[in-house]
Amino acid sequence: MEQTRATLREQVKRVADSRPEEGETTKRIENQTAKVPSLGWLGLAVGSMIVSGALAIFYPKKEIANFVGLWAPSFLLIGIYNKIVKSENKVMKEQDESPRKELSRAV
Repeated sequence: MEQTRATLREQVKRVADSRPEEGETTKRIENQTAKVPSLGWLGLAVGSMIVSGALAIFYPKKEIANFVGLWAPSFLLIGIYNKIVKSENKVMKEQDESPRKELSRAV
């Protein structure tokens, strides 16, 4: 049991110490989604709810209304992910620039 805990601790420490690299596709997707403001994702979610409601009232096939209504959580989740990535990138840029600022002050 103790050996398992030690192995687990080592694995957690290794993961915490390493910084995973992102793939090129992930970077491209994040760069494109970062161009859309947070209000845009919220607007898409609310718009899909409105369209879903209209389809439920005026269109005979309710499955299509349900399908469009299910887009809202996806848009909200993408918006949240986008906000997290933007915040993380901002913090990383600040961390990268802080040593440079200290060096320029010293010179």
